[in-house]
Amino acid sequence: ETSDHERKLETLYHSRGFLSGEQAGHIVASLTRP
Repeated sequence: ETSDHERKLETLYHSRGFLSGEQAGHIVASLTRP
């Protein structure tokens, strides 16, 4: 059972070579906000 957040994080990890660290940080921060 995978939550949407986990799925998005998994996608992030697979594409982190494409994203810069800063972009990934902003996306993770937006996902973890309530």
